[in-house]
Amino acid sequence: MPEKLSQLVLTALARAATQPRMQPLHGQAKAGGLFPASASGKRAAQYSREQGYLDESGRLQPKGLAYLIQERPPRQLLEDFVRAIEAREKQLTDLGQQICTLLSSHEEMREHLINMLKVYDQPISLPLEDELLRAIRKWSGPQDMPLPELYRQAGQGHSIGQFHDALRLLVKRLEVRIQPWTGPLYALPEPELALLIGHEIGYYVSLVGKE
Repeated sequence: MPEKLSQLVLTALARAATQPRMQPLHGQAKAGGLFPASASGKRAAQYSREQGYLDESGRLQPKGLAYLIQERPPRQLLEDFVRAIEAREKQLTDLGQQICTLLSSHEEMREHLINMLKVYDQPISLPLEDELLRAIRKWSGPQDMPLPELYRQAGQGHSIGQFHDALRLLVKRLEVRIQPWTGPLYALPEPELALLIGHEIGYYVSLVGKE
């Protein structure tokens, strides 16, 4: 067997021995093989199969391992194994770094998602005057809406002072009108929610322009 062909065979057998994962016989554009995709490489692959060194799939056979040990110095064979192990260790290190990067990115995305969910989970809060207007528009009682009822529907969570300030703002913007209490003061329900306007005690509210 010519020297060049012999070297191709020994190199392929050493690669098959040090890399137990099955490899194609001939290299391709994106993946290496045991033999180069040249004419001499194809001859060396055919010779190795004919001699029983490798099977059709490129797996090293016992006869091929025996031939490799016979023809290649033990030191060189051990060096081949060491280089293969070092290459695997580098691949594992690189893979570990990629995994760490992915995990870090995953954790950042997870925290970002949690923060976004916290924002979306919060109820949308309108200004108090807008909440009051919405409640007044929905009111369908037989008379103008009493201020205590308005406070229960739209003013909860706000102080009475804030409630009164929002009402004064709506009056100033000419969006609502406040009607006075006309009964005796001792009969005034929940007087703390009534709104003092000048010398009158405002107790009912309605939209401006609503008949």
